[in-house]
Parts: sequence; structure tokens; C-alpha cells
Amino acid sequence: MNLNLYILIILLSFGFAQNAVTRTHLPLTEEEIVNNLLEKLSNAKEDTNRVNLIKTIVLELQRSDPDKAIEYGLEGLEITKKMGWEKGIAECYN
Repeated sequence: MNLNLYILIILLSFGFAQNAVTRTHLPLTEEEIVNNLLEKLSNAKEDTNRVNLIKTIVLELQRSDPDKAIEYGLEGLEITKKMGWEKGIAECYN
């Protein structure tokens, strides 16, 4: 009986320890996500990868800062028009 109790206590301890570890790795906030994307954008060339980064930023900002999202969307549209990338143009209008 005592052995079963010790095993139960040990198993429960591992469960609590695992929960404590996962709580320290909280998901990123929207602001942190946008900041990470903007950092990548600052180093991106003017190509499809830059436009895709911009589209991701727009999606992140569309609810919290729609004016900023529109600014980035227009930048993406301008780049796609320069490149003649029709699919990208259509995606930027979306």
C-alpha cells in the first residue's frame, strides 16, 4: 500500500513539474510577433519574400492597427506592381 502511494506521489510530481515548465514558455504577444516580422522586413530584399512578409504583417495588424496595416498593404502592392507579379497584386488587394 505504501509503495503505491509513493508511486502516485512521484507521478503527480512529474505532472506538476511539467506544467511549471510549460507555463514559462508563453506564446508570443501580437506586438512581439509584429516586431519580429518588422525586423525581418528591414533586411528583406524587394522581392516576393518581402511581399509575403508584408502580407503576414498586414494580417497581424488588421484588427489592432488597421491604418498601419493599410500602409504596409500599399507598400506590398507597390512592390508587386514594379515586379509585374500579378498573383501578388491580387493578393495585396485582398
